[in-house]
Amino acid sequence: MKKRISIFKDRRAESYVDVGVTVLIVCFLLVFICSFVSLLSAQDRVDRICKGLCEMASVRGTTDLGDSLEALVGDSSMPVTVDFSNTVYWDEESRVQLGDAIVCTVRAEIVFIGFGNYVRTIEVSATSTGVSRVYWK
Repeated sequence: MKKRISIFKDRRAESYVDVGVTVLIVCFLLVFICSFVSLLSAQDRVDRICKGLCEMASVRGTTDLGDSLEALVGDSSMPVTVDFSNTVYWDEESRVQLGDAIVCTVRAEIVFIGFGNYVRTIEVSATSTGVSRVYWK
């Protein structure tokens, strides 16, 4: 019991410095974890958008989706770019023949926030493949 009382009577500032450093480390970890979770959430959202666009293109048999991208993205502040560059087209109107592969790639830039002025932009991408279900004459 006397030993515990002597610890509390210690007037050196070491314990205050230890507490301050511990609080700073915990704050840094919380900021990093929150940024990492938002990055994982953005990756999941880009993956869902990519799968949805590929499914719509497969069902319609064309990569000209019109308003479907706006419907899938919604009012998100995350700007996405969609690319169907590996798809073989049947004609100039972005139509894909029955049984041909449709490859959809969606990319988005995510801001990874840290302490102070540390801001890093990370590109998140997802690729999905489908098969055209429409026969064009």
